[in-house]
Amino acid sequence: AKLNEAMKLKGAWEKTRGEIGDADRRIKVLENEVKRHQESIKVLPKEAPNYQKTLTRLEEHEKELDTINANLKKLHERDSNERKAYEQFLENLS
Repeated sequence: AKLNEAMKLKGAWEKTRGEIGDADRRIKVLENEVKRHQESIKVLPKEAPNYQKTLTRLEEHEKELDTINANLKKLHERDSNERKAYEQFLENLS
């Protein structure tokens, strides 16, 4: 029973760590996209057909970055709590 509990706690913690990794990778992709769109906006004339489309995508990516960063903060808090719960459980075994 205690082994199952330890595995359950560690599994939850590992799942959260995986979610943090996924969020970090998505952030890197979005940051590169934002940079690319920012560079495009600088050189495109405002009358260009794809100017507005590029601006819209830039805004969407920035909004998604904000959302992911807010979620990442919660994930880091959850990661810390799950790690502590797992470590305390192991300490209490002895």
